[in-house]
Amino acid sequence: MKNTNPLLKYILKRFNILIILCVVIGMLPYKISATSDVPTPPKEFPIYTYHTHPPFIITTGQGLSYDLAAYLSNKSHGRFQFTVKPMSRPRVNKMLAESKKGLVPWVNPAWFKDKQQNKYLWSKAVLMKDGNSLISNQKNRVLYDGPSSLDGMILGGVRGHVFADIDTYRKTAGNIRRVDAERHIDNFRKLAKQRIDVTITPQSGAEYLIKKKGFQDQLFISPMIHSQYTRRVIIISEQIDTGIYIDTLLEKMMTDPQWLKIMHNYR
Repeated sequence: MKNTNPLLKYILKRFNILIILCVVIGMLPYKISATSDVPTPPKEFPIYTYHTHPPFIITTGQGLSYDLAAYLSNKSHGRFQFTVKPMSRPRVNKMLAESKKGLVPWVNPAWFKDKQQNKYLWSKAVLMKDGNSLISNQKNRVLYDGPSSLDGMILGGVRGHVFADIDTYRKTAGNIRRVDAERHIDNFRKLAKQRIDVTITPQSGAEYLIKKKGFQDQLFISPMIHSQYTRRVIIISEQIDTGIYIDTLLEKMMTDPQWLKIMHNYR
């Protein structure tokens, strides 16, 4: 090799470099295509809810809130993974104050001092028309007729829940004692044992709870409801396009036969 022609050595060197380049270039498309085939994992989008009673949450993984999460995850086609995060109302307030990304479903602007809807981004879609029922013991039926009709009674409330008219009357002129529990079902059990006189429960869950928990012969639902309202969603997102995207999903959901069938299952 010592007597190899210098020109031949030069040609061989260039040829080797060319071969290496061809191999590298030949591999590049494979690497690019392999990378592009890896799907981007969906972004987690939490659903904060203090509505931990039926039909919204029946048990872990079961209830309307979980159905909502599954539906939105499916309809986002891999963009988001919605996950339910049950918590107290004060904790939800903290998430809102800190602008933590997420959804707060089954709520109404009046409950968050946002009747003008300029404090939070509210869904256009109304998820549900609902109301509050007044429940009492069958042995001591209470026919609700305004806050004054509860004078002298013990009202079973739920921690963090506000009954504007009754709470105002109770603090100013009324003789109503309020004792809070963690859940509506706790108040139903107290009513059955006559430890409280009345409680207020959403219509959407009152009949479900009474039937499923076997209170039909013990509890009475007043024919006059306490209040009526609609349930919507607060959308918390720093990205405007994300907020618009989710709002559109919710709006389309309300006419989707798939979602309407899910809702029907809880009636």
